[in-house]
Amino acid sequence: MKIKHVCVVTGSRAEYNYLKLLMEKIEKSPKLQLSVIITGMHLLKEYGNTIDLIKKDGIPNAKIVPMYDENNKFKSSLGRTVGKAITDFTTTLDELEPDLIVVLGDRYEPFVAVIAASTLKIPIGHIHGGDISGNIDENLRHAITKLSHIHFPGSSKSAERIKLLGEEEWRINMVGSPTIDIILSENLLDRKELCNELNLNIEEQIVVCLQHSNVYESEKAGEQMKTTLRVLKDLDLQVVIIYPNNDLGSNLIINEINKYQNNK
Repeated sequence: MKIKHVCVVTGSRAEYNYLKLLMEKIEKSPKLQLSVIITGMHLLKEYGNTIDLIKKDGIPNAKIVPMYDENNKFKSSLGRTVGKAITDFTTTLDELEPDLIVVLGDRYEPFVAVIAASTLKIPIGHIHGGDISGNIDENLRHAITKLSHIHFPGSSKSAERIKLLGEEEWRINMVGSPTIDIILSENLLDRKELCNELNLNIEEQIVVCLQHSNVYESEKAGEQMKTTLRVLKDLDLQVVIIYPNNDLGSNLIINEINKYQNNK
């Protein structure tokens, strides 16, 4: 049997954690060859240079395709970014010649990758299609689904939505979310260890706050975050705040978060 070459695309820490175990399983399979394209937020210093996490995990055969400029904070930047990235992904995929590319979710990184793969007639596998979250994510997710050939939804409801989009039933494989596999395989910190790590009082309530910008009103992102932070401060509880992704307006959110960095 010919060894099948599978190329996995990862663009952010969020979906890398979904894909990590899959990459390891592909690499260990005698029937499969793994290559990885690292792109998107992984390469941005402001968002943690999370490419270092991938290097630390020892993921082999990685190609780098830069997408975002850290200084691009304007509406028109994204269109130019997407256009250039399609060209760069086309070049990289043409060099790799995979039998299949695998993408996850609904961001611009997988969207760009599947457009490039489509022009090269490379089959596409999509994880977590059919989900509902609202905002522009939904448009991108459904577009990726329609460009894909094999579907790996995370729930039966998502599988049904993919079917309603007109995809043939035999292409839909209801495998569940890869997150479950990661949770079961990782040695996660218990509550006490986590509180020590983050300098939190284990006896008090803890609020976790994560707020992304709405790209349709990105200019309001800072004011919206300011309101959230005011409310959290009034609650007078311990709050763990996570930085947003790099959607338009995220820099305004980060500016507001940083003003509160000395508050508990």
